[in-house]
Amino acid sequence: MKRFYLTALFLLTGTVAAQTLPVQQLTLEDAIQRALEVSDQVQISKEELRRSALKIDEAGALRYPKLDLLGQYLFTSKVMKQIQPPTTVSTPLGDFVIPGKEIAFGDQNAAEFQLKVTQPIFTGFALTKSHRAAQADAKVTEAEFRRTSLEVSYSAGETYVQAQKAEALVEITRLQIETLQRHQQDAARRVREGVVPQEVSARADYALQQAELLLQQSEHGVRLTKIALGELLKLPADSVDLDLDPLSEAMTDNGVGSAGLPVDAKSEDYLDYALQMRLELEKVRLQKSVVQEQIGIQKASFYPSLAAFGSVNYGRPGVDRIANEWMLYETAGVSLNWTLWDWNARKSRVEQVKVVQRQLDQTYSALESSVRIQVSSADIAVQDAKTKLEVAEKGLKLAKDIFAWVQQRYNQGTATESEYLDAQDEVNKSQLQIILAQADYLLAKVAIKRACGLGVVLMEEKP
Repeated sequence: MKRFYLTALFLLTGTVAAQTLPVQQLTLEDAIQRALEVSDQVQISKEELRRSALKIDEAGALRYPKLDLLGQYLFTSKVMKQIQPPTTVSTPLGDFVIPGKEIAFGDQNAAEFQLKVTQPIFTGFALTKSHRAAQADAKVTEAEFRRTSLEVSYSAGETYVQAQKAEALVEITRLQIETLQRHQQDAARRVREGVVPQEVSARADYALQQAELLLQQSEHGVRLTKIALGELLKLPADSVDLDLDPLSEAMTDNGVGSAGLPVDAKSEDYLDYALQMRLELEKVRLQKSVVQEQIGIQKASFYPSLAAFGSVNYGRPGVDRIANEWMLYETAGVSLNWTLWDWNARKSRVEQVKVVQRQLDQTYSALESSVRIQVSSADIAVQDAKTKLEVAEKGLKLAKDIFAWVQQRYNQGTATESEYLDAQDEVNKSQLQIILAQADYLLAKVAIKRACGLGVVLMEEKP
């Protein structure tokens, strides 16, 4: 029989092609992969990744020359005019008078087109810090994408195992009903024979009714878990069919190590892994680096900004307002901008960012405390689930031993058929109890990985 082990999966980038899953069989790996494909949260996070990459491009582009095409038309109600008085010129032939005239500097209409290049020279390092802030923010977005992918994967995996567990509980309840039906028939027969009182048959009837009610509740539990799984996978609940066999062979002692923790990891090591690997903590650390760059951006406003520019202009009247003709000319220069006083507006902006920085410090401390509690709780749950599994395995061994003894007596004619079938049912129920215990153990191991911030678990078939 093939065994199934746990492995890690991080889906960071790319779009996985949609696939049609067979209705007859849905493995845990299929469920997780499909959940990642169809999850709206994952798709939103992917779009955020694309947006953060574009923000890096935008911040980087601000450091390079900018080319603008400008155009304007201007109408003025008055224009500057200069009146030249008459001029008398004396010559041997006599005096000549040059009449005066009025000179207009352009007319009431002016138009200009400008192709302008601007290159920032010094901005107090604001542009460099903006680019770094965008890069750091992209890392925050990537951490959030990985966290979202892990959460979706964990939700799909846990819901899948819960559905398997619910189906195993239904099977156990059906076996109990079959046993109680035989007991009811046996009790009714003994009452007719006068061996036992009527109340024995009544108690058997009541026990059977209770088991049938439990079966109905268990079937409703299966329905609800399949609906929940179908919602995660965007599939009809009736099309989700699970198989109990993989779960029965899923658990191994080195399961924790297969998802990132070493096989010999101890309880005291889990917290160290969690503080290093939890994406929530990594996200806050990255956000703090973004805020640090934003402080530098705000402080840059205290420095002067210097830029060089050059332009090619075509306009009327151009630089010769007297000629008032369309002309082509060039300009070049340097501009300086330095805010000397703004009633502490810049200082207030710096302090606002520092408040955010202190808030992030407090958030990180609160998250650390929460992680410590989660790791401790998950570690205890693993130990409890392991003990439960060990007890279930001992119960199966005992049920098999009892069945062997009853079978021997049955072959010798000293045990009834009802005793033989009951012993056989106990073996079957013990096997299903192990499936339940394995499911709890698997969920507990998933929880410790989740608490440690490790990769999502999948069932990987190995010979």
